[in-house]
Amino acid sequence: MGNVKIRKMVQGAMIAAIFGALSIFNTYTGSMFDIFICYGMVIPLVWYSYTYRLQDGLLVSLIAMIVIMITGLPFFAISSFSSCLIGVFLGEALKRQASRGVLFLGTLSLTFFNNILLYEVFAGLLNMDLIGEMKDKLLNVNN
Repeated sequence: MGNVKIRKMVQGAMIAAIFGALSIFNTYTGSMFDIFICYGMVIPLVWYSYTYRLQDGLLVSLIAMIVIMITGLPFFAISSFSSCLIGVFLGEALKRQASRGVLFLGTLSLTFFNNILLYEVFAGLLNMDLIGEMKDKLLNVNN
């Protein structure tokens, strides 16, 4: 019993440490690979959430997000938040043998939530007009 707890704790800490290293790598590469890194981050969380309880998956996601917020850029942190939620959701859905439709719609809704978070909330906090910036870019390209 104690051996399982130690293994669970060490594996969760390793996942959080890997996410921190990926966050630093993303910062050093100038955020060129942030979306690909976020897609890859889902895989260890799916495995961890499938192997252990929901509370354990959520705790590892929370710790990983704290590490990412300390080491990473704001855009990457918000994208990683979505990756953590999707990883825990998919792990639990696979454990409960959910249908493909549930997997698809759940992932789609979490991704939609991430886009709303990025383009509405984050842009509002930074006082950015995304539509105005897109129009300016298009006008500059055409001229």
